[in-house]
Amino acid sequence: MERLIKNKRKFMGLVLAIVLLVSVMLTSCSGTEQISAAANYSGTVTETTDKVNQDIESVIDMEYNEADVKTGTETGETEKIVLNGNSIVYSGSKATVSGTVITIIQSGTYSLSGSLEDGQIIVNTIDDGTVYLILNGVEIHSSDSAPIYVIDSEKTIINLAEDTNNILSDGTDRVFADTEDEEPDSVIFSEDDLTINGSGSLIVNAEYKHGIVCKDDLKIIDGNITVDAVSDGIRGRDSVIIYDGTITIKAESDGIQSNNDTEEGKGFVAVQGGTVNILCENDGIQAATDLVVDGGIINITAGGGTQNIVVDEEVSEQQKDMMATVEETESTKGLKAGSSMMISAGNITIDSHDDAIHSDGTIGISGGTFNLSTDDDAIHADTKIIIDNGTIDIINSYEGIESKVVIINDGEFDIRASDDGINVADGTASAMRPGFEIATDGVELHINGGYIYITSNADSIDSNGNVYMTGGILIANGPESPTNGALDSDGLFEVDGGLIVAAGSSGMAVAPGESSGQNSILYTFDTEQSADTIIYIEDDDGKQILAFEPTKDYQSLVFSSPELEEGVTYTIYTGGSMDSEASDGVYESGQYSEGYAAGSFELSGVLTVIGTQSGRGGFAPTQGGMQNPGGLQTPDAGQNPGGGQTPGRRP
Repeated sequence: MERLIKNKRKFMGLVLAIVLLVSVMLTSCSGTEQISAAANYSGTVTETTDKVNQDIESVIDMEYNEADVKTGTETGETEKIVLNGNSIVYSGSKATVSGTVITIIQSGTYSLSGSLEDGQIIVNTIDDGTVYLILNGVEIHSSDSAPIYVIDSEKTIINLAEDTNNILSDGTDRVFADTEDEEPDSVIFSEDDLTINGSGSLIVNAEYKHGIVCKDDLKIIDGNITVDAVSDGIRGRDSVIIYDGTITIKAESDGIQSNNDTEEGKGFVAVQGGTVNILCENDGIQAATDLVVDGGIINITAGGGTQNIVVDEEVSEQQKDMMATVEETESTKGLKAGSSMMISAGNITIDSHDDAIHSDGTIGISGGTFNLSTDDDAIHADTKIIIDNGTIDIINSYEGIESKVVIINDGEFDIRASDDGINVADGTASAMRPGFEIATDGVELHINGGYIYITSNADSIDSNGNVYMTGGILIANGPESPTNGALDSDGLFEVDGGLIVAAGSSGMAVAPGESSGQNSILYTFDTEQSADTIIYIEDDDGKQILAFEPTKDYQSLVFSSPELEEGVTYTIYTGGSMDSEASDGVYESGQYSEGYAAGSFELSGVLTVIGTQSGRGGFAPTQGGMQNPGGLQTPDAGQNPGGGQTPGRRP
């Protein structure tokens, strides 16, 4: 779907069509000034991502030190090692040579060049300094072990020399130095801290298992690194931190993984810059604890990518069964955190079979650009999701955003879902029972700002608890099936600011409740209206209040706006045309013509229900099923090809 609204300035301009000033002090302003002020309105923000960020930063260290960016040549003393196919030439005293294996026993700087057909570089120092390995255009293969094996070193830094291409590979067999843990099991294997820097390139071909493994902290400062592995691409037990460079991974298991879940401040992954491209069979980036993205470009295809979901069609029972069991199979997520995830910047593109972005705890998003496609949830957290900003395009998903608590303070969202667009639930089976639900304690959706556009085959908004909206814009093209509604809440649905335009089926239609501080209408047409049939509302002065063109067949409209006022007569038209272009179905200006009047009404209270309702939820039960409680007035007779109430043609 191509969106006409590309940035925040444009989506705020959308309010020109439908939102007026709510403050008395601006009553003397011109229409444009009033609307601009309303466009800048944001709701009451009770919780932001600051807490998520602070919690993560309080336990993990993502900084690199001065040594991490050095090449080792700064000291002026470099040991030269020449690899000659089946032999090694070295004349110093800081390493020992045995055939095609060289063992470095003292800290210092070592420059390697040449190739080994079947050999190994071992680091096993007796002092506490840093070992610098300068790869100056090497090709090293080891048939039964790791070509580079760090057994003991306070810190090892692999420098990729400028304008060099370095290739490391292993074989399918293994002779383990550590038979209990079956290690080393990768091409580059380090027991201690490992850093990779430099502007050269490194190609790692792992035929036995993993590409690069560090059992301590792994830092990638720079470089062009390509890993092709039959298991995991890159593993840092305590942490993996990427500051810059270009990293391309093809892995038959996880792309990048940190797996220490027993020590506080360990087991995290941080991407602070660079470009990371991952094609993997399992998870793209998996952190046992925290995952941080603070910049860079991330492209992930996990588990073969999106395979089964077709958003523009009704979800089949087979697809639903597939989604119910996806967690029981191997994990194929894009970004995955065991504790918390914080994304504050970056350009993230994910195509995954399982969740695109997943946390067993909390997710915070304060910036970045997202392009997500998945067979399951696009963004899922077991506990809470807080979004302060960002541009989030969900191209394909089963459910777009899902958690027990979802808080949206700002940002731009384009969500396409074959089931629910935004779903808040606690994950229990009761949350999926059909019928009239009882709200689940602690399950909440808060919309305090932002621009949210949703196209869904089930509920665009589905809450097994409460919904609170204090600001922002919500535009929803809801379901055509009568078993769902554009909006659904088992508890309170309170709107105290912002704008809602939601069209969908009428069978389970829900509107904001009477505890709201802002007026709303729930209008049901006598018969289903065809997709692309315009809904036009004007007041008794002929002023446009809403011009909306849903993309799907619909029979109900939920509209909430600070512009809806008591004592004003409104008329609803269907069909016809506008002489301007729409942005996400909403016309911000233009002349309406050739429509058919479905009826006129005055507000009967905070919620005005017009037409026969069969839904549940946000509005009071006494209003359900009332015929024209808002005082629908039948206009002059005429014909209405859209199938609405007895119409009158608008001149």
